[in-house]
Amino acid sequence: GRGLPAVSTPPTRKQSIMPGLVTPHPGKKGDVLRRFPEDERVEAGTTDRAVVGAMLRDSEAGWAAPSSQNGVSLHLSPPKPCVISYSRLASRLKRSPIRAITMPAIVRKKAGEPMALLAGGLPAPSTFPFASLRVTLKDGTELAPAEGDLLADACQYHPGTGLPALRERLAEWAKRRHGLVLADDDADAASSDRKIMKGRGAIDVSNVSLTVGGTDALCKCVDLLTDEGDAIFVEEYSWSGFLAMAATRGRRCVPCGVDDRGLKPSALDQALARNPASENNKTRVLYTTPCGQNPTGTSVDFERKRQIYEICRQRDVVIMEDDPYGWLELGDPASHADAPPSYFAMDVDDRVVRLDSTAKILAPGLRVGWTLGPAEFIDKFGLLAESSTQFPSGIAQAVLAKLLDTWAADGIEAHLRSLRLEYTRRRDVLVDALEAAFSAYAPDRLAAWNKPPHGMFLWLEQFAVAEASDLPFVDSGVACVPGKYFRPPGSPEYDDPCPFVRLTFATATDQELNDAALRIAKVVAAKFYDDDTESKTATTTTNGHHKKNGH
Repeated sequence: GRGLPAVSTPPTRKQSIMPGLVTPHPGKKGDVLRRFPEDERVEAGTTDRAVVGAMLRDSEAGWAAPSSQNGVSLHLSPPKPCVISYSRLASRLKRSPIRAITMPAIVRKKAGEPMALLAGGLPAPSTFPFASLRVTLKDGTELAPAEGDLLADACQYHPGTGLPALRERLAEWAKRRHGLVLADDDADAASSDRKIMKGRGAIDVSNVSLTVGGTDALCKCVDLLTDEGDAIFVEEYSWSGFLAMAATRGRRCVPCGVDDRGLKPSALDQALARNPASENNKTRVLYTTPCGQNPTGTSVDFERKRQIYEICRQRDVVIMEDDPYGWLELGDPASHADAPPSYFAMDVDDRVVRLDSTAKILAPGLRVGWTLGPAEFIDKFGLLAESSTQFPSGIAQAVLAKLLDTWAADGIEAHLRSLRLEYTRRRDVLVDALEAAFSAYAPDRLAAWNKPPHGMFLWLEQFAVAEASDLPFVDSGVACVPGKYFRPPGSPEYDDPCPFVRLTFATATDQELNDAALRIAKVVAAKFYDDDTESKTATTTTNGHHKKNGH
């Protein structure tokens, strides 16, 4: 079918309020190429290891900033270690004396020292009814993640930060993913281009804690970093699960404007200026999903990440980097090597806490995630876990550890590559289906949408009504989420009309995606033409734009 007008062409009756939403055309790109000044000659989004590493390495002296955008300077000031002002709850955390005695004693016993464990109430491993645990992968590979002593360890109490062996594997994974160098690996990495990428310095198990999934990690981070009544700075549209969790804890989510490149630095800077730190807790927190943002599907490029990180440094803000979709790069696999570094990789101040999860890359039912952060923060994180959730399922941790061992680096990357290809295919099915469905109403442009570079979500703006929740999508057989539900409750914009809808292409079959696109277009068209789709033939042309008579 015919392509719909690009976003630069005004819609018939409504104007998009989020630049960058496009209906893709053959041979056209929605992204605008932006460059740093000529003396740097770096394209936005580059992650050339030598270039990026040199920028981070030379930050002590400061380095030439890209051109100012949105009124925000990009000059990186000298490192200024972040001193986190923890919440009142965090200041009250105490380690259980029983655990303080028992856990180190277990480590010493495993190391071969004579040690009789008479302190903790650990059940006798011989009483566990499980003989072995085996898992078969889809390719036929059989895993035996827990037998004998390993199974006993998985079934037994262990530290709140998780099984030490799995923490070590995840530290290795962080090294590969974020270009970091392990504490005991500097000599071996002397010739590696990744060495200059260790913006935040070395990492070891003290920087890693297992979690009971991503949501558990978010709850603990909020509890450790903020008090009731404190502000948390979020994207204008943010994951509703986080917003609900923060609201139940009495936190105030302050929205910061977004566009087609994600969080706007100028909007963040202005929001921080309007909302100073509280007297009790000087630390302010930014919660952000930089890749495949939920719900908008946008991803922040390297140029903008540098701006945002510098603002957080200057205003002493801790970044909660929630990145479950960063693993799911979409599009041409050749471009994936140029994905911008994470905030965690860029961090030179110990002000970034990163949250990862197996939910989107393995299975949400595992309920295993991990948090990366400064050692002091991770220690408090473990204390909070020991006084609440205790630790993630030992069985699930054992499965994950064995899977990482079996796959190794090449196997992990092969699995991620298969995910990326599949979700790219699904995204393209939905995008093509929407284009075909809405082209039936051309030349009127009834909707616009993006083509997300990461993740599982597509952000659609319809031009039929001001408030998307007024449209009967569910009644027509399409379960989708109106954009208003991703606004922070209590924010000034919360009750304003919202024309957006979040669609996910992750679950539905190809046929269901095609059917859904037709139904969405029909629902929007019915309202656009005042419930009379035939009246599209009674349009006139005014100033070059097609417009229904009487409107």
